Amino acid sequence: MVDNHQPKALPRIAIAGMGTESSTFSPALAHEDAFRAWQGNDVFRSYPFMSKDSVNRGRAEWFPALVASASPGGAVTREAHESLVEQTLDLLKKNVPYDGLYFDLHVP
Repeated sequence: MVDNHQPKALPRIAIAGMGTESSTFSPALAHEDAFRAWQGNDVFRSYPFMSKDSVNRGRAEWFPALVASASPGGAVTREAHESLVEQTLDLLKKNVPYDGLYFDLHVP
């Protein structure tokens, strides 16, 4: 008798995100140093529902790339945005292919 009930591989899900609240009416600008950026396993600190012992952590094979957030303020500079996007893409490329992406555009 052949056992056809092999354990199903977990989906490979990447995690990335960037967020801030900004006002185009503010004269202030958000430069890259205004962002708190987490990479790798530090990303999980941003999400209590993804703690090491949570059910969610066991539902997939997670690949945290970069999650960055800044306090509310002015518009994000082009340089800051492009740098954070480039860093995120570089980190995401390291573990391709993925089955999905948890893309958080408004991080805590």
